[in-house]
Amino acid sequence: MSARSILVAVGFLASGMVWGAEPQKPPLVYELTIEGQTYELSDSGQFELNLDGKTYRISVRVKPIQHYSTSALEFDYDKSLSLRDDQSKEDRTINLVHGSSASIVVTERGEANADGPKPTLTRLAGHMENRFKGGVCKDFQKSPETPAQFRGAKGFTVTLTYKDEDNDLQTCKIYALESKNQRFSVIVQYGSEEKDTAEPMARLTLDSITAK
Repeated sequence: MSARSILVAVGFLASGMVWGAEPQKPPLVYELTIEGQTYELSDSGQFELNLDGKTYRISVRVKPIQHYSTSALEFDYDKSLSLRDDQSKEDRTINLVHGSSASIVVTERGEANADGPKPTLTRLAGHMENRFKGGVCKDFQKSPETPAQFRGAKGFTVTLTYKDEDNDLQTCKIYALESKNQRFSVIVQYGSEEKDTAEPMARLTLDSITAK
């Protein structure tokens, strides 16, 4: 077996790993079988493979930035986020979750039209405001709707903030975006403790999201 074939086999194994928002404890151990010979390996671990008198040093790790696509759009996301796709035919929604209070929700909104994305943003902002005010919501603030532009999409955004029952500041950033005649929304939510983690993750997804 050639060195290239070995690397393809290792790459195939790594692509099949399933990773959640939190690391596994204890770490999972994987098996790689080549020509009937089985090797144990773990994420970021190394081992030596001897074939036909030649030694290959093999290592496996999860790619830090993952890629996801539907029939309408695609984007990158941080590997520490857990992903769930509802596979709906209308308003298909992909949830990306980190920990207990941070999330990025991407929803397909169909084809763009002459109205532009602003009515979608206004409707979503009103829905989220009503939802927050239906619970414990103190010091609610709503920013003006402003233009938002990323590498593969553009539209408008608004930010909602409030304090919850624990007096923790909650932030909800809503984006209504268009790309290649497709419209979609991205809703980013996090508490004050998740801010420094959630904002770079959201920026990664927003900078990469585009219609196909």
